Amino acid sequence: SLGVGSIGYLLDTAAIRVEVTDSVTSRITENGDVYSSVLTNYYGWNTGKAKTDLTSRLTIHAGTRATHNLLDVSNEVDNLCTGLIKDAKGKLFSKEGDDSNYGYLATYGKQSLNKDNLGIAVFFKRSDLIELTGDQYSHIVKLKPSNGKLDYYFVAAWEGEPEGIKTEEQFIVYLDKLARELANPVQVEVNDK
Repeated sequence: SLGVGSIGYLLDTAAIRVEVTDSVTSRITENGDVYSSVLTNYYGWNTGKAKTDLTSRLTIHAGTRATHNLLDVSNEVDNLCTGLIKDAKGKLFSKEGDDSNYGYLATYGKQSLNKDNLGIAVFFKRSDLIELTGDQYSHIVKLKPSNGKLDYYFVAAWEGEPEGIKTEEQFIVYLDKLARELANPVQVEVNDK
């Protein structure tokens, strides 16, 4: 299955994860108190249709659940996908988004290994969305890279974390708020006068 935010290629009706490659390198590029980043290069990824090199830069800022995945592919591919594992204990939610909000695909329920409430979600730009779909194992967001680039976010919200999200209703409020925030990032302007 696609784990939360995993990278794949949708071939016919099945998600092909980044599994078969010529080689993989990964390194921590930032490891600070406020910002961290991991860069992974997948060389010769076999999508089942063609081979391509794929670069993934995962980034996260302190104080947020949202991990940002910035992707670059060396060859033009007609799609990349991400998604969530299908779990009978996780209720599915989705919004396709618009110009003022990111879209999301999410599940919530007693789906942690400890049978605690856990919400997981993937956020995407509406302009990148091809379709929301699924296969036997995963809920899938099929996305269109532009000029070999694509980015999306993924989150996990566990009821046991400090000030955790404990109900389905709280999780939906959180999803809608984060979708608005991602579409309207803080703008900083430096005035040198």
